[in-house]
Amino acid sequence: MSNMPPRNTPETHTQELRFTAREPALDEALAMLERDGERRSEHLPKNLFLFAAKRIAIDQTDMIDGYSKNYSRFTQYQQAVGYLTNHGLRRFKLDSWMKELRLGGPEKSLMGVGLRLRVEPQHVDSLLTDPFYEAENYRREVSLLQDGPTHSSYDVLWKDQGAAYIPVRYEIGKAVDDPAEALERLGAVLALGTWASQLRMVPSYPRSARYADIDHAEPLDRTYQHIDDRFAAEIVPFSAQRTASDDEKPLYIDDD
Repeated sequence: MSNMPPRNTPETHTQELRFTAREPALDEALAMLERDGERRSEHLPKNLFLFAAKRIAIDQTDMIDGYSKNYSRFTQYQQAVGYLTNHGLRRFKLDSWMKELRLGGPEKSLMGVGLRLRVEPQHVDSLLTDPFYEAENYRREVSLLQDGPTHSSYDVLWKDQGAAYIPVRYEIGKAVDDPAEALERLGAVLALGTWASQLRMVPSYPRSARYADIDHAEPLDRTYQHIDDRFAAEIVPFSAQRTASDDEKPLYIDDD
């Protein structure tokens, strides 16, 4: 056995951009995907979150004499995000686009929905920049919610900066047995126009920190009347918004 002492490798932490579905109709549409939330809002958290499709790795393996260039770049990005959020009040519009996220195949349960969150041109350089594109798992996670072949992280960076959106996902705890109607309602809400707010950067672990109520805003009145009243005023069938293109087909994720 070697007498050499073990080499300590600095731990790589991850954090995520998180948004909150503070628009009442969007909140209710997402809640209706949940088995414990359909018309029974007391079984759900008061805030429903949208997470960026990738996590931001804070790799401190470059630590020399107590200084990590990677960590310094992350803190600069974190400060920029904190400034941009405007105390959680800034709103980010969602595109009228969605994709089902299913675990394993078409017969498997619905695990979430992929969405696209619009970034205003003046904020692109603040959000769609390093270190958001340097995690090793970037291409695997984000390319699942984009079209076309896989490219290098910087190639995709330029593509996203031009498109000016962030792929996000809503993660379902336990989906309703037949989510078809709930998905249709969510699609219609997106088609009518909706938004998310409370941009925050949160640690991926532990779960309590990932889902922590940071803003302490008043809880939404989840009566399901918001979405019903909106549909009564203007009906936009989800089926009319969809096409038969590959872009709109459900996304199946292998259970590795």
